[in-house]
Amino acid sequence: MFATSAPEFFATPLDSIYSIFRLFTIEGWYEIPASIADYYEDSLLISHLVKLYFSLLLIVGGIIGLSLVNSVFVDAMVSDNNDELNKEVARLHEKIDHLTEKINELNKK
Repeated sequence: MFATSAPEFFATPLDSIYSIFRLFTIEGWYEIPASIADYYEDSLLISHLVKLYFSLLLIVGGIIGLSLVNSVFVDAMVSDNNDELNKEVARLHEKIDHLTEKINELNKK
């Protein structure tokens, strides 16, 4: 789509994938749309549409998309840790219940 306007970023499929990866990781994201907008500097509408397209791509893919992926990973790691802690708390409750029963039996005697 942008191979002619920004060949340094979109000449090959591998370059395109890397450029989109750069956008999603917010590494130099402004360079790519700026170079494409400069290519279309004689058409103000296309220049603004390119900037809008890449801004939306950055928001959807880079901010929302990566945040969701990151939250899924963090939630998975936290839930693994919580399972073990929940088991330990359940064992402690059983021990406490057993001890209170023994204390109640001793108090009755």
